[in-house]
Amino acid sequence: MSKEFEEQTVREVSTEDEEELQDEDDSPEAFLDIEEDDILCQGYNPRPTVQRMPEAVVFGTRKGGTRALLEFLNIHSKIRRAKSEIHFYDKHFDKGKDWYISQMPPVAEGQIAMEKTPGKNQ
Repeated sequence: MSKEFEEQTVREVSTEDEEELQDEDDSPEAFLDIEEDDILCQGYNPRPTVQRMPEAVVFGTRKGGTRALLEFLNIHSKIRRAKSEIHFYDKHFDKGKDWYISQMPPVAEGQIAMEKTPGKNQ
């Protein structure tokens, strides 16, 4: 970049300029954040959610595409997936049904919960 260009685009801010900028920030004409106006989610009514047994479980082998399948299904608005691999049927069955349900995502009416658990390669 040329020195002339730098000199044209950079200028020192005097203390008077700083005071003027502060006054502008305090003015009533400053833009408000959209959240302050409650416009962002206007008309949104949250639906009650519950945790329950999954309606679908994806089983497969490691590196067998189970993650990809789950991510594609997760695009659908009526499908909610567990965020981690729960391994209930192969590692945590002794923790019981209530523990398993507590690992499921909260779902609203009309949505289904699902999870995936890849098995070990043998």
